[in-house]
Amino acid sequence: MPAVYPKFLCSLDYGAPTLPATAGSLIALLDACLLNGYGSRPVGSIAVTGTTAQVNVGTGHGLMAGQVILISGANESQFNGEFKITAVGFSSVTITVAAGSPASATGTVVFKMAPLGWTKPFSGTNKAVYRTAATINTVGLYLRVDDNPTALGWANRVAQVTAYEMMTDVDTGFYPVPRPTQNVLNWPKSDGSAVNGGLRNWAIFGDDRFFYFWVNPYPNISTTMNGVTVGFGDLDAAQTIDGYGAILAGFTIDASSMGSNNPSDLGYSVTSGTTGCYLPRPPNGVGAPQLGAHFSPGTISASNSGNLGNFGVGWPDSCSGGFFLNSVVVIAGTGMRGYLPGMHHIMQTLPLGTSVASAIQTFAQIDGMRNLLGKKLVFLSSGSPASSSWVGAGYFFDLTGPIRNFN
Repeated sequence: MPAVYPKFLCSLDYGAPTLPATAGSLIALLDACLLNGYGSRPVGSIAVTGTTAQVNVGTGHGLMAGQVILISGANESQFNGEFKITAVGFSSVTITVAAGSPASATGTVVFKMAPLGWTKPFSGTNKAVYRTAATINTVGLYLRVDDNPTALGWANRVAQVTAYEMMTDVDTGFYPVPRPTQNVLNWPKSDGSAVNGGLRNWAIFGDDRFFYFWVNPYPNISTTMNGVTVGFGDLDAAQTIDGYGAILAGFTIDASSMGSNNPSDLGYSVTSGTTGCYLPRPPNGVGAPQLGAHFSPGTISASNSGNLGNFGVGWPDSCSGGFFLNSVVVIAGTGMRGYLPGMHHIMQTLPLGTSVASAIQTFAQIDGMRNLLGKKLVFLSSGSPASSSWVGAGYFFDLTGPIRNFN
């Protein structure tokens, strides 16, 4: 059966990898989310009515509507493969199966969280290279992760990331993005403090060509859940003539204890190029990597999504009671290079609050309205991880898809 996209995986899942400030922890997480999946458990039963199947996964399963599970071990081929969860119950989830599927499953059936389906062409000690498995409509950049970057001087609170157009082994690449003379980027992990055992909440969302990495590296996890967002891969590029419509977004600072908002965060709306978002080349392929900017049209520049208020409309809107959402555009130089797949910034100011008294909780879901009608959306907080209070900012990912409208 074909892969199902988009996918959403997070630290609250059963069997999810942890993310401490230790060498190799981010690579272990990326291996689980991009390549292997995690959290294998038995399926009690599968009962089919028409094209709807109830999958008994046991109590306390923690699964969310919109997530994708991989089922295997059934004697009936219709039940083996990736399935998007359409609804969750106390001890079961609902999936859609092919018409004419058997009424029930037999065999030793198990399920786990389905990975995004990327490849890992090269690896070394605390080093790894990831690349899309897609062969069409892709820039095909390589992502090199150095998960013990002592040269940065920040211990193992971060991992150094670089994209390359070509690679021959884990340490040899050509046409880096960004160039060493331009910047050095990193992805935060944990600040290393002992709070919560040093472990931090995280989420990965995307498809086989682009993924986001959201993480709360600071120990305020119990009070704010504020997180920062980076990403890598192919944009949803509207122009087929752009053979370099891809980005690598990261930080040039130690964001594991960041005390203020930073425009390198993809949850930030900024109309001028930042130091943390790079495209490999101009559209015509001539020149060095370009700085990119990411923003939702109609919002105030230089502010976190959900903390914008450009329309003077708060949440909830007194008329519709809903959120105003917009796609996120990426520009570089004087050109619009595409959209961030599946991300929607909020064009309202969310009220300030705490983790128990806020407009909406991290990982909470809403049903889409208007042009997003019929879609399930999940909320991710955005803002300074070291903030002592909820900043009232965030954005949504589209769990239903498709998250690409152009390519």
